[in-house]
Amino acid sequence: MNMAIGYSPRFALWLLTVHAIAVTMLYVTKMPLEIRCVASIIITLSLFYHLANDVLRMLPNSWIEISLDGDAASFITRDGKVLSGIVEKHTVACPYFVLLRVIPADSYLPVSRIICPDAVDQGVFRELCVRLKFS
Repeated sequence: MNMAIGYSPRFALWLLTVHAIAVTMLYVTKMPLEIRCVASIIITLSLFYHLANDVLRMLPNSWIEISLDGDAASFITRDGKVLSGIVEKHTVACPYFVLLRVIPADSYLPVSRIICPDAVDQGVFRELCVRLKFS
């Protein structure tokens, strides 16, 4: 099963909400102003990185296409590299999103990506959920 991953407004809104909550919680704590400013800059940079990498898929290591064959998975990145690995058992598939956890062939630490239904075709997303739940 091959699928191209596109832009996801739902994931972008989710990222924006989570980062806004983090900055809000930071400013209601009793910390020195300098530390709160530095921490909010770091949170903002995290937001920009994840928007560029996971939502807009602009960075060289962004996954733009996924291919699943049983437990084996391969990914094509923006810069044309093909990565392969094994789908981990802690992968989550539900109607709202898929948390795809893969252990790359050259590593023992899993890599996680979130795929929202608006980033792929509706039928492909449904097929992905069914494959991941029953594999």
